[in-house]
Amino acid sequence: MKKLMTFVVGIFFCLNVNAQWDYGIRIGFGIDLCKAEKNLIRKENFNQLASLDFMEKTNTYTAGLFVQRNFDYAFFQLGIDVSKNSIEYMMHNEISDNVNEISIQEEYLNIDFSAIVGGKFKHIYFGAGPLFSRHLNAEYEMPLIENLSHYKKKVSASSQMLFGLKLNHVILEWRYIRSFSKFGDQYSFNNSLRKTASQRANELRFTIGLSF
Repeated sequence: MKKLMTFVVGIFFCLNVNAQWDYGIRIGFGIDLCKAEKNLIRKENFNQLASLDFMEKTNTYTAGLFVQRNFDYAFFQLGIDVSKNSIEYMMHNEISDNVNEISIQEEYLNIDFSAIVGGKFKHIYFGAGPLFSRHLNAEYEMPLIENLSHYKKKVSASSQMLFGLKLNHVILEWRYIRSFSKFGDQYSFNNSLRKTASQRANELRFTIGLSF
């Protein structure tokens, strides 16, 4: 693996001796593309039925640094950003004729590492690559619920597609980010589990940067 990475990096540096560097700062926000979804996790046990529903994911706010290697018709970009968002779930617990609804709140502060490879033509460029998020701090407002267990994620991964536009020192970028994990996959009801989630934490993210 180390030899392969060395070879790939060597190819980029040898493509064009006149290749240029862009580096700078950027800020942005991401718009959640998901709708509320019921019954992410469902448990049925005789007279008891419980389910966990996804309610909403707030917009993501980001700030960070980037460095980009430009060639004649290609580019390679690395970025590191701090991002913040929150997710709300609703727990439904039905016992006999009573229905209890309990809100579960998650707030995340992440550091995102991204890599993009793609093509460019003059001031327009487009590409794709991975995005890895390390959860620096995660806060949970979750009351004690019988039989509901929660796994605290440390790292999550996504894929991303990028369209960018460079106007002198101003860089505008639009990204479509698709998460590899589904909503609610960190929760489970012990001994009886059926996961039906179909949505992933997808978003459309816009950033504006200043290159030096």
